[in-house]
Amino acid sequence: MNVWFPRRHACKGFVDFGVLFAFGTVNAGVRLDGAGAYSAVVFLSLLVGKTAGLVLGSQAATACGYPRPAGMSFRALVVDGVISSVGLTVSLFIAGEAFPDDPGARDQAKCGALASLAVWKPTTGSDRTDKPRNSPRSLKTRSFRLVP
Repeated sequence: MNVWFPRRHACKGFVDFGVLFAFGTVNAGVRLDGAGAYSAVVFLSLLVGKTAGLVLGSQAATACGYPRPAGMSFRALVVDGVISSVGLTVSLFIAGEAFPDDPGARDQAKCGALASLAVWKPTTGSDRTDKPRNSPRSLKTRSFRLVP
């Protein structure tokens, strides 16, 4: 067993909220004072478009005979769609490519992509009631033994 496997949960919060957020803002050149109309358009496009795409794609697959995994309710599917709407990497890249000569529009679009992070925390854990009662314990409650 990998020695770092049990320890990766201890630094998950720091990596997710510290390192990745700093990477996304600094390396993408996001100006936090550049919010505007394009910000709202990008944010709503990510939120509505990705959620609708995931839900409708799943519904189409179910209609074709490929059901969702056992224990995954429609509510959990929608929550997963909302979580998937967080768009940093590609959205930040596209914002830079779409507006190469207009720094104001580029900053607004990048702020909208960054604003998509706002939906992540409220939705995490909101589908916990949909999990079966006899599901295996989570990794956090398992005990690990280091094998020499």
